[in-house]
Amino acid sequence: MVPLLVGLLTIPYVIRSLGDEGFGVLAIAWALLGYFSLFDLGLSRATTKFVAECLGRGELGEIPGFFWVSVSLQLLLGIGGGVVFAILTPALTGRLLKIPPDLQRGAEISFLILAGSLPMVLVTNTLRGMLEAAQRFDLVNYARVPANAAIFLLPIVGLLVGFHLPGIVLLLVLARAGAGVAYWRMCVNVFPAVGDRIRFDAQALRSLIPYGWWITVSNLVNPFLAYMDRFFIAGILSIGAVTYYAAPYEIASRLLILPTSLAMTLFAGFSTVAVSTKLQGHLTEIYARSLNGSILVMGPLLALAVAFSPEALRLWLGPAFAQHSTIVLQILILGVFVNSLSFIPFNLLQGVGRPDLTAKFHLFELPIHLTLLWFLVTQVGIVGAALAWTLRISLDAVLLFIWTARLGLWSPRDLGGSGIFRSSVGVSAFSGVLLIICLLVSSPLTKVLLVALAIPIFGSLGWFLLLGDPERDAVHYLVRKAAGTPKRARQTT
Repeated sequence: MVPLLVGLLTIPYVIRSLGDEGFGVLAIAWALLGYFSLFDLGLSRATTKFVAECLGRGELGEIPGFFWVSVSLQLLLGIGGGVVFAILTPALTGRLLKIPPDLQRGAEISFLILAGSLPMVLVTNTLRGMLEAAQRFDLVNYARVPANAAIFLLPIVGLLVGFHLPGIVLLLVLARAGAGVAYWRMCVNVFPAVGDRIRFDAQALRSLIPYGWWITVSNLVNPFLAYMDRFFIAGILSIGAVTYYAAPYEIASRLLILPTSLAMTLFAGFSTVAVSTKLQGHLTEIYARSLNGSILVMGPLLALAVAFSPEALRLWLGPAFAQHSTIVLQILILGVFVNSLSFIPFNLLQGVGRPDLTAKFHLFELPIHLTLLWFLVTQVGIVGAALAWTLRISLDAVLLFIWTARLGLWSPRDLGGSGIFRSSVGVSAFSGVLLIICLLVSSPLTKVLLVALAIPIFGSLGWFLLLGDPERDAVHYLVRKAAGTPKRARQTT
């Protein structure tokens, strides 16, 4: 939640300082930092899977081979990808994007800086993947949370010291480099053998490349699915219009921090369970509990976000943003909820060794998404971009749930006793009450009071009617942990 809070506090100042067009270029730079997974060839994901399998089988001696093969390939791919991106930069800034002439030179230098950072970004992905394989998500967060917060904080620092766009982008790249150094030190502490000597393993190469190939297909396609909306807006409308879309998109995407953290845990867990004959029976149980937890946590939170999005945007960025971006934000939040659920079957498929299916889904969705983007952005502007993204996310979720069921990884009967149906009904009822309040009440203060009354009512009902004993025990544990209270043994009579 730290990056989300930092973004809420800093984005208004950055927009005022850079202007709509300048912030639009910065938003494109943020997108490109995410888009660099294009050059990864799936190696970081493949590294996580095979290192997790080694840990599950107890074959610790095989881990350095996977590590050094992945790091070496990432360096080569980063250098090649950086050269390609640098060559394409003049055409991107001069012709493809509607960047004002006074910003074109700064945008070009900024994109060249990003091109030079690509080898470091890719190696950092492998280092993070090693820690995720060991399920050391505490260590991952020590580096990832500050790095993600720096995406929003460093533009403020740059503006205060008088930097223009290239200087701000350089600060972002240096923050990524700092995170990479932190990942390396933590990785060596968790896997001391990888720091002893460099080791190349032909068998590791033969394992990583086939699995990584299908991840590569997703990495080639997924950035188009995730970020092409900004390029369509810049090309069809204007670079200034990107600002009215990118600001709510950045906040909506940060709401995925909880399901993203869960997804990292699930991928490593599914990969480990899939190769352990003793644990394979737990796949459906993990799947069902994760899905139920996502509904109960993300549903109410995102319903509240939709309900108060007009007031939030007005307070955060002013009346102009509330007018242009409220519907955009609400549509994107709906997509975020669907996406938070689809993370679970997505990681299940890749964890059990079927990345080919997720890649084929992305290939199937790409022409549909691009067509929707072109048509909807042309017809209804930035609202159309939000609609296209949410519709594509919904299609992806349908495909993921259908195919995990077809492969026998879960069935409606298996999930019947997990409480998912009750949770869905309860969250839908809560969302319906919020919708009625928003439609009938115009006063923000009255709306806040009514919602404040509804939350404890539904919370009490949910505690007794929706949560089972395992969920209530988990909540009790988290509360005790947060309060620093040791767990007491149950008294027996």
